[in-house]
Amino acid sequence: MLSVERNDTCWRFACKVQPDPRLCVQILYCGTKFVSSGETEWIKTVPELLKSNCSAKADDSKFNYGIYGQAISSGIVSSTTFFSKFCYCLWWGLQNLR
Repeated sequence: MLSVERNDTCWRFACKVQPDPRLCVQILYCGTKFVSSGETEWIKTVPELLKSNCSAKADDSKFNYGIYGQAISSGIVSSTTFFSKFCYCLWWGLQNLR
């Protein structure tokens, strides 16, 4: 859960470096109902914006995920099965006991 929150923080960080941060947050979190033609073109660039600014790989990261970087980069956050998430959390906890 905390890694998802950290990922959300990165998305908000990525919006702050845009020319219109308020519009970025509204579009990212589905806050606008009506979109102009200029905004439609900008919406198409959002996945690339998030990929370039919120990569969890240590060598090209513009955002520091801290201890949650491994969870983000492993893909477990986007996993849909509870069992795989549970096993990852158990493994992560045991690994950090040492």
